[in-house]
Amino acid sequence: MTELTEASSVNLEDIVDFFRQQSDIAEQTPLEERTAETKKDGSPVTKSDLEIQKNMSLKFRSFFPEAFILGEEEANNYSLEQVFSHDRILAFDPIDGTGDYSKGRSYALSAGLLEKKNGVYLPTFGIVALPKQNRIYVSSAAGFLVYAIHEGFVPQSEMETAGSILLTRIKEIKNKNLLVNYQDCTVKNIVDSALNYALSTVSRSHIWDVAGAWGVFKDSLEVYNINNKASKDKTRIFGLTPEMFNENFKLTEYYVFVNSENAETVLKNVS
Repeated sequence: MTELTEASSVNLEDIVDFFRQQSDIAEQTPLEERTAETKKDGSPVTKSDLEIQKNMSLKFRSFFPEAFILGEEEANNYSLEQVFSHDRILAFDPIDGTGDYSKGRSYALSAGLLEKKNGVYLPTFGIVALPKQNRIYVSSAAGFLVYAIHEGFVPQSEMETAGSILLTRIKEIKNKNLLVNYQDCTVKNIVDSALNYALSTVSRSHIWDVAGAWGVFKDSLEVYNINNKASKDKTRIFGLTPEMFNENFKLTEYYVFVNSENAETVLKNVS
């Protein structure tokens, strides 16, 4: 049995299989049934978001009974104070990139576990499914792993280069060579940066997107606060605090997510 973390007894394969099932629910929903409605905060939601939200809430309560479970579609029921009063937070997004999903484009399902240590919440586990790319990326006590949702791919390297079919890579360049949010799916932007498919991602993400993607690539992904325009020294972030988020659980400032190999190059070109 592969465990999620050294301190967890949850079977990783059980969670991977669950994500396969939820990916199939999303992918098998006909395009004409993916019509997105607008929520009060202006973001889109489909019936698939709500169905998978319900399924994930129930399953994660059994997988992580000691953690506070926070899903995007129920987040307006809680305050920052309520959520961050817990030492463990399991944050998830049933469908990230709902607008793209409703049009038949790439999207992600993600979840991540945050654990409070020395006053900050560290990403200790993450899982991201990309149904269009037949990929599930997941962290474990054994390290970063890649699974297929269905049979049909073979990883070509340790950092899994077989997924490059998903990349229409550079759509927006900021400054010299800093790649910025080129897809609606924030999780996928961060995953691409972690895998070196993209140079970096700059984002004001929600907590569920950061928890999932950073949780998967916690050993290779570096995160920096880039809001101090006057300073050449950007602040590296090793964990999350409630002060970093607004009442909608969205980062209040911009952060760059970059593979450690590219950090020096990227930070030189951030202004």
